[in-house]
Amino acid sequence: PHVGGDGEERQHRATPAQRAKVIGAEVARHQRRHQDRDNAYDRPLDELVADSLCDSTRSRSVVGLRLQFPFLRIAVSANLRVSRALFSPNALPVKGRLSPAASTMDASISALPSAADLKAQFERDGFVILRGALTPEETARGRAAFEAMAPHIDKNPKDLLSNYYLPHRPDQGVLYDLYQRSPAFAALARTPAIVDGINAIYGPNFYLYENSLVYKPAGRSNAVPWHQDFMDRPNEPVKVIAWMALDDVTEANGCMYGVPGSHKLGFLKSERVAGETHHTRLVLDGVDLSSAVPLEMKSGDVLLFHQLLVHSSREIALVTNRRAYRVSYQSMDVSYTPRGTPIVISLRDPAVLERPFADAHPQISFRGRLRRFGHKVVDRLL
Repeated sequence: PHVGGDGEERQHRATPAQRAKVIGAEVARHQRRHQDRDNAYDRPLDELVADSLCDSTRSRSVVGLRLQFPFLRIAVSANLRVSRALFSPNALPVKGRLSPAASTMDASISALPSAADLKAQFERDGFVILRGALTPEETARGRAAFEAMAPHIDKNPKDLLSNYYLPHRPDQGVLYDLYQRSPAFAALARTPAIVDGINAIYGPNFYLYENSLVYKPAGRSNAVPWHQDFMDRPNEPVKVIAWMALDDVTEANGCMYGVPGSHKLGFLKSERVAGETHHTRLVLDGVDLSSAVPLEMKSGDVLLFHQLLVHSSREIALVTNRRAYRVSYQSMDVSYTPRGTPIVISLRDPAVLERPFADAHPQISFRGRLRRFGHKVVDRLL
């Protein structure tokens, strides 16, 4: 920064020519390193380049570069530095526990785990943490959007979109369908690092199934019992959930706990507990909860997990900010969402569009349809 004669702080910014020179050098370096590969779009995840630490405003030239070369994530800051790696090797599980995030801030470009390694960890454990997938500016925009909406939601959880989407439940610490209600959260759901990660572990084509922002409400029961996501929907395609930390998430403020490998158990039996906020509970026979690990994260980290991962979070008495934006993605094997319409996030194999619409409906049991109808009636009454 530079302070001028008028006392106002000004930021030196690179000229277009300087930006083009730096970006061109990075592209040339990657082309030299990977000259045996001719398809940039199919390059492994370890060729991604991290975002800038400094500049909150992405230049048009950088945006254009990212569209032309999706495997690059480059932004040029005021002093033309290129920043940290998106994944840290320390994000991988060590002896069953996650090691602390290592967000090394330097001007170098570090190698990232390959798509094969990422997929192998996900298939083994049922989850993987993408360290620093969101920039500080992106998480700040998410927090600001939440803080702007929260006072109005407290006054009126049934906003003008509640005819189409679920009314919010601030008493339970859930704001529903923010992709459709806020441009800031719609942008987070399409973060390139998240899309690339899901492409690596899940497949080329998927759409947004549902989304919500979750937090620990103060003064209320805020524990979340052990469960699997969508555990009453065994006839739908398996989903991958991105849990984006907008604040630091620790054991002290209510991080998630997960049982590595529990997704391999398939759909577990559940029971309904009347009068409880989280009324559907897992029958935990055969689940070794002693192997559960705390999934601590820094603001900007993103947890990708299998919907059948057994997970929970504990009761927290002294509540501090622990906000996370949660997005469920489903493959385009079917075209069904519980509300609204499917919103395509990734379409890297357009041949899927040839699939007949008649084959695109999940087989939902009569009991399941009746349960969903009952939930809608209760939501309307509330």
